[in-house]
Amino acid sequence: MRFSTGQAAGKGNYRCILCSEIITLKDDSEVLPVCPRCENTKWIKTDSNPE
Repeated sequence: MRFSTGQAAGKGNYRCILCSEIITLKDDSEVLPVCPRCENTKWIKTDSNPE
């Protein structure tokens, strides 16, 4: 399932579909940002740990 910038997609790790940058949302009320690396707006939820 794909998510877009501005969506409150829930806690977890999300990978940019364009450059594979991984971000973590730590609270259910957080919204997905624009990708900090490539400025893309589409994300997929992943089990990958960004650390």
